[in-house]
Amino acid sequence: MTKPLASHALEWAEQGQGTSTVLITAQRLIHLQSIIGKQLPAPMRHGFAVAQVKGSELTLIADHAALAAKLRQLTPSLLKVINESGWLAESLKIKVASRPNAPPAHQTVKQAKPLDATALAHFEALRQQVDAGPLTEAIDKLLTHHRR
Repeated sequence: MTKPLASHALEWAEQGQGTSTVLITAQRLIHLQSIIGKQLPAPMRHGFAVAQVKGSELTLIADHAALAAKLRQLTPSLLKVINESGWLAESLKIKVASRPNAPPAHQTVKQAKPLDATALAHFEALRQQVDAGPLTEAIDKLLTHHRR
């Protein structure tokens, strides 16, 4: 039975002084990514990577411009959390770049349930009581959609 590829990589990284720095750097980046990821909403957690730590400056790579903009907005709170976790970080540099090994984008599962006959009857009764306007149009649209 062969070892998984990750086991070979870890054995290689633990072999010598030159390779141990690679392992330490990777562990630091993973730890920082975990700290930052815990502060973000679920859909954003997998859309970035900690690319580099240079002195007290962290460089993050965002998968797209919208995420980069949100990360820039969150920079003060992220720096606070990073520093509270024991890391010295004075600034975040955020770049937009595609990551070849990025996990697939977070997909939200739609959990809509169709309305039953009783609910539709209640909406129909409501429709009869409401004056003409945007609300009646919305109720009509809902009834049309759910009666298909």
